[in-house]
Amino acid sequence: MNSILEDLFMGKIDIMESLYTGKQKPISDKEAFIKTLSPEQQELYEQILDSFIEQWAVENQACFINGFKMAVRMILECMSETNENKD
Repeated sequence: MNSILEDLFMGKIDIMESLYTGKQKPISDKEAFIKTLSPEQQELYEQILDSFIEQWAVENQACFINGFKMAVRMILECMSETNENKD
């Protein structure tokens, strides 16, 4: 059985499945703003928000992957330096 870190590194786990992509709680000012829009504008506004949330999730995934790879490289570098010092 692989470890979760190995599965993450190899891309076997899709973190997008665990990210919240649901609706936000309405904020009173936001709610008042939405009420001033026509039904077509409200739909467009919701589409824009959904697109923004989706893009945000993709960017977070990319940041996580880059940070994870960098952390693994740092750990491997530390381990190799420790092994070289022992020899």
